[in-house]
Amino acid sequence: ISYVLAVLILFFAFFSWQSVDRAVFISGASDFFVPLIWFSLFFVCLGLAMLLIKEKLFLSIIFFLAISLNFFFVHNIFFLLSALIGLGLFYSAYASIQSDLLLSIKISAYKSVYRGAYPMVLALAVLISSQYFFSIKNIETKQLIPKLESNKVMDQVISFGFSKINPEFKNIETENLTVDQFLGEAFDMILKKQMENGENISEGKSLEEINMLLETQMGKELTQAEKEDVANFVETGKNPEQNLEMQAETKKIAIEQWKKELSNSAGIEIVGNEKVADVFLAMLNKKMDSFSEDNIGEARESSFFPAILAIILFFSIMSVGILVSKIWIPIVAVAVAVLRKFGIVEIVREMREVEVLK
Repeated sequence: ISYVLAVLILFFAFFSWQSVDRAVFISGASDFFVPLIWFSLFFVCLGLAMLLIKEKLFLSIIFFLAISLNFFFVHNIFFLLSALIGLGLFYSAYASIQSDLLLSIKISAYKSVYRGAYPMVLALAVLISSQYFFSIKNIETKQLIPKLESNKVMDQVISFGFSKINPEFKNIETENLTVDQFLGEAFDMILKKQMENGENISEGKSLEEINMLLETQMGKELTQAEKEDVANFVETGKNPEQNLEMQAETKKIAIEQWKKELSNSAGIEIVGNEKVADVFLAMLNKKMDSFSEDNIGEARESSFFPAILAIILFFSIMSVGILVSKIWIPIVAVAVAVLRKFGIVEIVREMREVEVLK
C-alpha cells in the first residue's frame, strides 16, 4: 500500500501543478474546477499516506519528490524557499496525524486527518500562490486580468444571478436565449406587472400630457389616428398602454433602446441574435478591464502587482481549502474504512506502558 500511495501522490501532484500552469498560460484553461479536482485527489492521497505510512524517511522523500515536480513548471531558484516551506508544513501535518494516532485509545481516521488538515491546506496555498507568482512575474500585466468565458457552469451562474435580480426571471431559460427574446420577455413581464398593479398613465393627467408621455415612451410623435385612439381609450376609462398596436410599437422601440445601452455596456455592437450569457460575460469583462485601468493605475507597471495577485490568491486558496477540506477529510476516512473492509489495512489492539504523574 505504501508504494501504491507513493505513485498516486506523485501522479496527482504532477497534474495538480500542471493545472495551475495551464490556468496561467493557456487561454480558456482557467476553469476553477479542474485544479480543484486534481488537488482534491492529491490531498486525499496525502492524507492516506500520512495515516498509513510509518517510515518517516520514505514519506519525507515522497513529499520532496511531489513538491519537486513543480520545478517542471517553475524555473526560478527562489521557488526553492517556498518548496522548503511546503515540505516543512507537510511534515508538520504528518507529525500531527501520527501524534494523534499514538495518543488515541480508539483510532479515528477522521479525527487524526483533521489534526493535520490545516498545515496541509497551508502548504498547498503556499506552493500554489508561489508557483503562480513566479509564473506571472514576467507576463505583461494587462494579460493577468482574467477573462470570463461562456460554459455550462457560467450559464447556470448567470441564470441564478438573473433570478436574484428579479424573481420573475426564474421562469426564463437564459441558457440559449437571444438578446431579442430576453428583452422581449422582460418587456412583457414589466407590462404585465403594471397591469396587475392597476397602473394607468391616464389617471390625473390631461389628454395632452398623456400624448406627450406616450410619445416619450415610444420615441416618436403620435399620428393623428393614434391620438384619436388614445382619446377613445381615455374616454372609456381604459389605460392607453393597453392599445395593442401601441404596445407593439413601444416594445419594439424599448428593445432597440435597451440594445443600445447594452452595446455601450458590453463594448460590442449588439444585433439581437447574440446569446444573453455571452453579452453578460462581455459586460463583466469590460467592467474588469475598466476597473484595472482606473484603479490599478501605476501598480500595473509595478513589480509589486504580481505579488499582490499572489497574496490575494493565497488567502483565496486558504478560504476555499479550509472549506473544501470538510469534504476531503471524510473521503479519507471512508477510504480507510474500505481498505479495512478488504483486509488491506487492519486495526489491532496492543498493551502499552505509560508514565503518569500522581
